[in-house]
Amino acid sequence: MKSMSIYKPALERIHNAGLSGPGCATLFETIAAKMREGGAACAEFKMGYIDKDTPPDELPKHGEYVPEIIFRLTS
Repeated sequence: MKSMSIYKPALERIHNAGLSGPGCATLFETIAAKMREGGAACAEFKMGYIDKDTPPDELPKHGEYVPEIIFRLTS
């Protein structure tokens, strides 16, 4: 079985991220507050790991996987 090719800069950003249980709880609290304000039945926050300033020649290659964490709340 062939191993997955994961975009290395994204993995490094995940390893160095300070996201913890309390940080996740804060994200969900913020999402819930925005849902109440907007009257939404569900909401999600996607945390991607590709720096927005990445030059095109350094973006993930075709076939490389890019980690993404999705925080979703549904009422």
